[in-house]
Amino acid sequence: MTLDEMKSNWSKETPSGNYDEATIQKIVKERVRKNSGKAFQYFWASFALQIMVYAMLSYAIAKYWNDPLITLPSLLGIAAYIPFTIMLMKRFKAMAATSYEGNMFAYIDRRREILESFYRFKRRYEIVLIPLGILIGIYLPFQLYIPGGVWNYPEEAFAVLLVSVASCAISIQRENKRNFEEPIARFKMILGELTQ
Repeated sequence: MTLDEMKSNWSKETPSGNYDEATIQKIVKERVRKNSGKAFQYFWASFALQIMVYAMLSYAIAKYWNDPLITLPSLLGIAAYIPFTIMLMKRFKAMAATSYEGNMFAYIDRRREILESFYRFKRRYEIVLIPLGILIGIYLPFQLYIPGGVWNYPEEAFAVLLVSVASCAISIQRENKRNFEEPIARFKMILGELTQ
């Protein structure tokens, strides 16, 4: 919904049709809050997933500490996720801490900038993180629960790999569009409307 459409809806509710600065700021803040909410949905879902990954890999390390074929891939998985978790926490903490201080344009532009910065990092980092995570996620269950591991069932492991890569690609594409590309585009649209 554009600012003009919001004004139109607002004018139906407000008989005078006059808009003071506080009213417009309220409308804009609501739009910013709504679009920021989409990014925060990603944050909480991603954070929960990362806690589960850390927990499972830590459990594998604790239970099979004397088996390097289990502990080394588990340690590699944890080490691969740590930079992503740190960046996720930093960017979303910065976004949550960004508050309105009298300049609506600067407020929205700062949120857009933080979200765009994390999105760039996410896309680059996932080029390494997703394939590595998938490989570890296939290797460990095969190694732990299937006699002979991946080496005795290479066709099955490869089939799981293909399905995992395809499902991750589709999921990440949807996630990026919903939680990053659309909110960033809307922030830019709001900034464009404010400059007009």
